[in-house]
Amino acid sequence: MDDETRRYLTEKVLGECFSPGLVSKPYNFEDNVYSNRTFDNRDDMMDLYQAIKKAGKWDDFDNYSWNYRKGVNPEISHAAWLFCLSGVGYEDRCQMVAEFWREGK
Repeated sequence: MDDETRRYLTEKVLGECFSPGLVSKPYNFEDNVYSNRTFDNRDDMMDLYQAIKKAGKWDDFDNYSWNYRKGVNPEISHAAWLFCLSGVGYEDRCQMVAEFWREGK
């Protein structure tokens, strides 16, 4: 994932200050939260999902995700795919959040 997308997710979706490469965990500085999120792990993905739920957009996101996953093996349940229960796909789901949020759904 490129820095522009990581910045977008950090600032627009999570409301944190983007700090590329400076810190490994969120930290406070003068009442701002700076973070260097990678969006390739479960914690970052779940923080994005929680932000969507908090914004009241979960149902729209869930519908969006069904279209996004077209071509995925139909034997994998939607919930298992969406929450990366196989342990892989976190960055792809975070990218999906960026695309959903940019479209203003």
